[in-house]
Amino acid sequence: MTTPTPSHRRRHRRAHLGLCALALLSACRGAVEQRASVDELLAHAAYGEAYREAARLLDEQPGDPQRERDLERARVAYWLDEGRRLALEGDAEAALAIFDELAAQGAAPSAVEQWQAKCRRMISEERRLEGWELELAGDFDAAAQRYREAVEYQPDDAFAAAGLERIEMLAAWRRDQRNAYYNSGTRDLRNFALPEARRSFEAALKFLPGDEDAVKRVAEVRRVQADERVRLGEQLAAEGHFHASLGEYRQAAELVPDLPGIDARIAAAELEVSVADGLSRAERALLAGDSDDAIAILEEQLTRTAAQGLTVQLALDAARERRLEQKYEAALALERDFDFAAAVAAYDALATEAGGFYQDVLARRGTLASYMQIAPQLYAEYEAAGDDAGRLSALRKIALFWPTYLDVPERLDELERRAGAAR
Repeated sequence: MTTPTPSHRRRHRRAHLGLCALALLSACRGAVEQRASVDELLAHAAYGEAYREAARLLDEQPGDPQRERDLERARVAYWLDEGRRLALEGDAEAALAIFDELAAQGAAPSAVEQWQAKCRRMISEERRLEGWELELAGDFDAAAQRYREAVEYQPDDAFAAAGLERIEMLAAWRRDQRNAYYNSGTRDLRNFALPEARRSFEAALKFLPGDEDAVKRVAEVRRVQADERVRLGEQLAAEGHFHASLGEYRQAAELVPDLPGIDARIAAAELEVSVADGLSRAERALLAGDSDDAIAILEEQLTRTAAQGLTVQLALDAARERRLEQKYEAALALERDFDFAAAVAAYDALATEAGGFYQDVLARRGTLASYMQIAPQLYAEYEAAGDDAGRLSALRKIALFWPTYLDVPERLDELERRAGAAR
């Protein structure tokens, strides 16, 4: 007979305690009413009642050999029935614990052995089916354990034995594959072929999940690769390639999420990328002729950047210079349109923004201011002249530098017509 496993022995002890407790409780019960005999109760399969009646009768006459035999028959019949019930309900392990306990006591050997064998077949079949499901799911270690248990319960279970052999063969093949990939990864690592080494070690883990050496190697390679990404990111940042630098830092974080300092590097790179984008926006604003917007963008970036201060400052200086040029061109346009008052105001504002000097702004502003003083004087001469010749002379002088002054064009045209008619 198969030796019970430790778990069976524990169940046996619990069943034995249960038997003893039931016997003690039954022995304490008594009743005065007329009861059916133990044989009658057993014949009607009333095993629990038979057990209690036999205990009561023995309690009335302790030491009576016949009543002791009746109690033993009733006890064995009761537990045989309980074991059969559990087995038929599908709890073969609990049933086997009862039958093993009865077998240890030498009770009803023929019936007990039959039910022990039946329960072992049931448990073996259950373990075998669990092993098959686990094998299909790819959990080979758990599947092997189930097949092993099936064989322990039923040594002649050919399917379970074949499953265990198949799993062990597969395990050997997986170990061989793991070793091949691991050794390949080790060679690649010695040659500093990091991507190839990482792929090999990760492949080894697929064949032998949780392998400590492969896990350590994968972590080692990922750390080296992450450090390389960080170094390249720092080099790219130093060269001003902040978008590329940020990409390298992010790849390093994917390789080793808890890499020291990587979060700060990513945050710094993201800031500089934002500043670089600001530089691009300012450039587009300048191309569109909006120097004010460009300057506002660049002034903001100057307060944010930690690595592009010089670049932003140079761009800001260029934008400010471009705004001065635009204002100068606007002032020149006013001057060409003979809007001298507006031109003088524009030159004044430009000189102030430029710090007092910008190209020929002061000279032009002075000239226009002189025109604005001379024109009224000459117009007064025109109004005071006693003849057309005097009036014509004054208006022609104004027309030399300010042809649109007041009504000079109309007056001058009228006088020239009269002069031509007189000739």
